[in-house]
Amino acid sequence: MGITFRKALITDFDMVITLSRQTIDKSYRYWLGDRIVNHYLATDSLDKHIRENLKNTWIASDNNIIVGFAVCIENVIEFMLVGYEFQRKGYGSQILGFCENMLMQSYETIALESFEKNTVANEFYESNKWEIVNKYTDARSLSTKLIFSKKKFEGISN
Repeated sequence: MGITFRKALITDFDMVITLSRQTIDKSYRYWLGDRIVNHYLATDSLDKHIRENLKNTWIASDNNIIVGFAVCIENVIEFMLVGYEFQRKGYGSQILGFCENMLMQSYETIALESFEKNTVANEFYESNKWEIVNKYTDARSLSTKLIFSKKKFEGISN
């Protein structure tokens, strides 16, 4: 795997949206349900969110194919996604490790959040030494979200 990372360009927007929509459509239904996923994909919420945060987005590519991305704002991995067809191939660990290393250069503690029902992601974060520090009910989705944290001294993945 020759994964490389770079800041997103405006020309990446369409590919990031396409990758996000396909992955959300195929991966999020088991824990969010069809109604919520269909509603979310029918709105412009995803497009708006990506457009507003493109300057904070890091693209992960393998042989010039975008396999995933992460949005990092201050000390938070705000959104991380591995394309559906690229999951379970080690890309998630590499993207998470990249984000951890980058953010730990400036912050002692970093954070991310995940839906409580997204057990696959939550097990992945815990296996990478992230700790659940809080949970709350998201007002928009009425879903419970977990807040994960990792401190610099707990180790950084490579």
